[in-house]
Amino acid sequence: MQTYIIKELQNLQSDRQGKPYQSVSLAGAKQYATINKAYYGTVLVIESKSGERLAYTGRRGNWINV
Repeated sequence: MQTYIIKELQNLQSDRQGKPYQSVSLAGAKQYATINKAYYGTVLVIESKSGERLAYTGRRGNWINV
């Protein structure tokens, strides 16, 4: 299992503390983040434990892998 950091941001340039989540794959982390999204119009970002950005949601809510 890998540890991913999930952040819900106002836009891609903002930053805040993320929530750690352990998942077998990046797809599982994306699913968890999408289900637990709290606000409409925010951007979801998934980073590795070291802080490397792995994926984020686009304007239409689709996931974009970095």
